[in-house]
Formats: sequence, structure tokens, C-alpha cells
Amino acid sequence: MTAAVATVPTITRRRSSESAGRRAIRRFLRHRAALAGLFILGLIAGAAIFLPFIYGQDPDVTNTKIGFQAPNINHLLGTDRLGRDLLARLMYAGRVSLAVGVAAALFATGLGLIIGMVAGMFGGWVDTLIMRLTDVVIALPILIAIAIVVGIIGTGVEIVVVVIGLFG
Repeated sequence: MTAAVATVPTITRRRSSESAGRRAIRRFLRHRAALAGLFILGLIAGAAIFLPFIYGQDPDVTNTKIGFQAPNINHLLGTDRLGRDLLARLMYAGRVSLAVGVAAALFATGLGLIIGMVAGMFGGWVDTLIMRLTDVVIALPILIAIAIVVGIIGTGVEIVVVVIGLFG
């Protein structure tokens, strides 16, 4: 006679000491494409932040005598029509873009936190109204909404940060 052997499924347990954040970091560090992207993003951000101090060219100085100059030892990416150094302009533009992105993300996080707290605290019709307004904002095409708001209010870095924070 043969006896039936019952198989018990093995349950893999996670270490109780490992938090969700630590697991996410461990998974991220094993993903090569994510690490390559982080490296490239860090390289670009580092160049935008630190290279303007090292490079030494002013992005706003004009010299029409050297307009449309090809890349050389003095101007690594060449110059534009007014003789401004393109690499210096690119690095300063990168700094502005990073500042706008970080400020818009912080603004959106703060606004979302406040709106979420209000919706959670009051609930009921207030929560429903906030949800419907959120659905309207999500349904709008982002670039068109940004263009309309900037067209009505005006331009400026602060306006761009608020509009991207609201719709982005």
C-alpha cells in the first residue's frame, strides 16, 4: 500500500525588519536601466548647478563680432547670432528649469496635501465637490490649460511654477 503524501505550499516570508521603503530601494538598485537614468539625471543636474561656476563664461555678454562662431576652445558649443556662448546659456537655462521643476513639485505637493486634508476632514459634499473639480482638472489637456492660464494671467517664473503645480 502506498500512502498519500500531503504537500504543504511553502510561504515565503519577508523579513519583518525590512520596511517597504528599503524593499523599494533594493529593487531600484537591482534595475540597471533605472540606475543608468539616475546617473544621467544626476550628471545633467550636477552640470547645470556646478559648471556655471567653473566654466567662467557669462551667458548674457554679447559680442557681435564673433556671432555664429563654430565650437572652439573658448566657446565649446560655439556662439549664437549675438556672440553669446551657447554652453553658458545652456547651463544657466538648465538651472532655471531645475528650479522651476522642483518648485512646481513642492507647490503641487503642498496644495495636494491641503486639499486632501480638507476633503478628509469634512467629507460628504465637500469631498464630492473637490473630487469633481479634480476630475475636471485631470480631464483638461495639460498644455492647453497651461497656455490658457498663462495667456490670461501673464508670464513669469512664479506664474509658470504655479500653473505647472496646478495642472502638472
